Amino acid sequence: MTDNIDDIVSVQISRETTPVQQDSFGTVMILGTHKNFNDRLKYYSSLTEMVTDGFTSSTKEYAAASKLFGQTPRVTTVAVGRRSVDDATVVVSTVTASFAYTITINGVACTYTSAGSGDDATDIGEGLEGAINAASTSNSWGLTATNTTGTIVIVAAVDNTAWTLSVATDKLTISTLVASDDIEDDLSAIQAENSDWYGLVITSRVSQDVQDVAAWVEANKKIFGTASADADILDAAEPTDIAYILSQAGYARTFVMYHKDAATVYPEAAWFGRRFPYAPGSGTWAFKTLAGIEASPLTTDQRVNALAKKANTYERRGGALITFEGWMASGEYIDVIRGLDWLESIIQEYVFSRLVNLPKIPYTDIGVATIEAEVRRALDLAIAQGVLAAEPEYTVTVPLVADVSANDKANRNLPDVNFTATLAGAVHHVTVVGSVSV
Repeated sequence: MTDNIDDIVSVQISRETTPVQQDSFGTVMILGTHKNFNDRLKYYSSLTEMVTDGFTSSTKEYAAASKLFGQTPRVTTVAVGRRSVDDATVVVSTVTASFAYTITINGVACTYTSAGSGDDATDIGEGLEGAINAASTSNSWGLTATNTTGTIVIVAAVDNTAWTLSVATDKLTISTLVASDDIEDDLSAIQAENSDWYGLVITSRVSQDVQDVAAWVEANKKIFGTASADADILDAAEPTDIAYILSQAGYARTFVMYHKDAATVYPEAAWFGRRFPYAPGSGTWAFKTLAGIEASPLTTDQRVNALAKKANTYERRGGALITFEGWMASGEYIDVIRGLDWLESIIQEYVFSRLVNLPKIPYTDIGVATIEAEVRRALDLAIAQGVLAAEPEYTVTVPLVADVSANDKANRNLPDVNFTATLAGAVHHVTVVGSVSV
């Protein structure tokens, strides 16, 4: 503008576009027992990034992430959580003369170079013990290393100390990491540090760990998937397997998959990876093919028994590899839980955004209509996404301001904003009856 007319027409534009936090319904956390980083949670966009942090192809975290990243379309981000570990054991697995053995702690290389043929595992262990203790003293780590015939045990003096650990060669093996907290305490600590994840996979197959995690997610609005190769799941008479236990507990946020290779493969991670790139409500979890996962053939009786315990299966049916039934341990469907969690979140987001970005919402019938409009906007999106059915039409009711109590008005609380709607659901079984004649 060549001529200044500010003194004639003054224009000032304020922005009422403050963003509000959106919950992530497409991110899965893999919880493992490791010492690869100090934070309780870290995000990765590829397996290559994980390898850089020491998650080699032999680690459980890598195995689970490879299934998550291995589906099409693929998830863009995977979170890896860390259990609190105080004690670690490193073993000298191969003795080689004149070799530099290195254990890296908190980024500092603790090295011992073996002598000639006279050095054995005990000598190498003692050399590493001295290097670690010296580095701990000079860096005030509070770690103590003790060697016994080539087995180096590293112990933190203070519980829940954050420290990293890695080895630079296959001649050293990290054989044991001892988790110092209960697994649900680890999850709470991770949640407090960073809660921007929704799905959960754990590297442990220990029944008590699975039960403890299932109880935790039930109270924390996440969803948890696990798998088991326990043949008792396929036996109607067995009441002690993990599928039976979780189904009897009625857990609505945990799903169990029976798979013959569950001890070493993570089919539940593949299942998350297959569904999480898609919006909540856009599809059922049944009838899905999982890349990199073999089928687990079952007899009719075995299938019936597994499904009776609300376990999911992965079989070749009609020539196709498919997941089935796609339900939680309670019998509720996975897509329903994820869809309703998303709907709750989006309603909160829409309403809160109006509260944040408007100068105020007056406590009048017009102001209440503003809130009602945001609820309706969320419900319309839920219909478009397949969470809710368009018919019968949903209803939203809000109170007349004249009917709201003086106490609620004084506290600026708007009660009784209600809606009713119908789930879109999905078809899993079809019965066709027909007749033919000549």
